Amino acid sequence: MEFVSPFICLMVNTGRHKVLVDTGADGLTSNTGRLLLNLQAVGIGTGDIDTVILTHGHDDHIGGIVDAQDNPTFPKARHVMWKEERTFWTSEQAEKLYDKSELADTRKKLLPIRHQLDLLDHEAEIVPGVTAIAAPGHTFGYMAVAISSNAEQLLCVSDAFLHPIHIGHPKWHAAHEVAPERLI
Repeated sequence: MEFVSPFICLMVNTGRHKVLVDTGADGLTSNTGRLLLNLQAVGIGTGDIDTVILTHGHDDHIGGIVDAQDNPTFPKARHVMWKEERTFWTSEQAEKLYDKSELADTRKKLLPIRHQLDLLDHEAEIVPGVTAIAAPGHTFGYMAVAISSNAEQLLCVSDAFLHPIHIGHPKWHAAHEVAPERLI
């Protein structure tokens, strides 16, 4: 059985803030790299985004945080990541779990946004109606995002569940989960 990951990013317009959850897998496959075109199609430019939430450091989620010249893609945006996640990607432990090219690529992409990066160490509201939720397991500092507007709510779990079958069988997990004992 084959499961194709859609590499989804989520754009949230609160009316006051334009929040982007993850930046996709720019150039990872032939079907990736359309984030900026999709934002432009709905009238949003890179300078319009004021908050970028990085759920975790895998390339299919941070692939679009820098442009081809390694400049921040969203130059005016505050970037938010869980502190444990950022610490992990700069640790020796990451060197044991990831191949050198993937690790070097993640580190290279995180470096240009270091002055724009806010590191969270507890669950908190990032902007009104958008809250960071600790959800370690897929990675050590993995973050889910809770979004609420009036009576409506959305929990963006991204890679916490890689397939709908994981919801019905929570003890099942993908082979590449770094801390499966900590999964939801």
